[in-house]
Formats: sequence, C-alpha cells, structure tokens
Amino acid sequence: MDRKRPLWVIVFGIGFLWFSFPSLCSNIFSVAKGNITLSKLGYYDIITCFRILLIISAVGLLFLKKWARVCAVFCSTFFLIYSLYSIFLALSSTHVNLSSISSIAIYIMSFIQPLFFIAALFYFMRPAAKREFGDEGLVIFREKSLFNAYFSLKGRWNRLTFYIYLIPASFLLGLYQLSKKNIPNVICYILYLLFLYIGFVINTKRAHDRGKSVLFVLLLIIPIVDIWPVIELYFLRGEEGKNIYGEDPLQSDDKQLNPAPK
Repeated sequence: MDRKRPLWVIVFGIGFLWFSFPSLCSNIFSVAKGNITLSKLGYYDIITCFRILLIISAVGLLFLKKWARVCAVFCSTFFLIYSLYSIFLALSSTHVNLSSISSIAIYIMSFIQPLFFIAALFYFMRPAAKREFGDEGLVIFREKSLFNAYFSLKGRWNRLTFYIYLIPASFLLGLYQLSKKNIPNVICYILYLLFLYIGFVINTKRAHDRGKSVLFVLLLIIPIVDIWPVIELYFLRGEEGKNIYGEDPLQSDDKQLNPAPK
C-alpha cells in the first residue's frame, strides 16, 4: 500500500536540498579553481561528504524510503553542530562584513539554519515518524524527544543507543572547548555546567542498563577507580530482562522486529 508524503516531510526534503546543493556546488568550483588549499582540503572533504549525504537523505525523504529518517537524523545532528560552531565564529569575529545585501542575507541565514535542523531533529525523532516511514525495526532512537534524551534521568540505554547520543554531545563539547576563549566567562560557566549535566544523564542511563544507580556514575571522577565504570558503561552488555529501571532495551527491540502473531 502506498504511503502518503506528509507535508512536513516534503518541506524538510526541500530544505535539505536548499542547505546542501548550492554549498556543494560552491565547494566543487573552489576546488577546481584552486581556492581551497591542501591544509583545508581534509576539513572540506568532511563537510562535502555530509552535504552529499544530506542530498541523498533529501531524495530518500521525498520518496519515503525507510532508511531516510535515520539518515536525516544523523545529517541534522551534524549540521546543527556545524551551524552552531559557525555562529560562535561569527559572533567572536570583529570583522563581520555586512556591506552588501547578499552578505546580510548569508549572515541571517546562518542563524536560521540551526533552527531548521533542530526542527528536523524533533520531527524525525517523533515516535509517529516510524509509522510514516515504516521503519519500526529501526529502534535506535528510543527517546521521545531530544529533551528526554539529554535531560531526563529515567530509562536505560543499551550500548548502541548510548553511543548514538554520546557522539553528538562529545562533538559539541569539543567545539565548545575550541571556542571558549571567544565566549564571555558567564556563558562559559553556564555551558560547562550544561555539558556536565548532559554527560551525567547519558552515563546514568547506561548505568541503569547495567543495573547500577546514579552513585556508580560518580566513580568516573575518581582517578584510577574510573577505569572500572568506563569498562562497565562503555563495553559491557546490560542486564538481561527487566530490572528496576525498565525493560531490557534489546528485548524491546526484538519485540518490535519480530512481533507476536495476532
């Protein structure tokens, strides 16, 4: 049975093309003209690969392919982090060129871009999005929203889900470390506490999967002793079956992949 394309899927698909295709063409022309030096080639290679992936994701969205939702989430996460980093650089720069209409438009667009990708993340991580794309088996994004994922201490995560949410947060923390010299001290302290809490939440949900309480996570701040929780949280399988923190994520995945016959 054919599935109808929701209006927002079309909007995000066109938006992905808008944010990726012109920039990709510009990068290709810059390489052809020799405007990009060898020292920056690796950096542009990464951005270019993600822009190509974003175009593929856009095409998949317009045709409601099952893999397109997960691809859209990964691309949106990367470009959200990249756009926030670009804003940090723009705000810290003392030489912002706003002498023409095009430069003003680009400056305004740099602030609109992260809002667009935040909206995309919230849309494609909705539980209803699984039904729209028919990918109920792709259950790695088990949280209802990004707020629940990074701010709620409830629930338990298996290793895959743990890394899915840990990697973007770590990347964003790295950008913060690179840019904090250009950020006012008050904002630095706020961001530091925010990242500290998010790290605590992520590790707590993984500890729940191992049957450990929040106190176990505090061992990560003790030198030498922290080797033990790192091995448990980052490498070992969670407790089999239901525990006091919730259902076994892997068993929940099996139920969705192989539902019982009615």
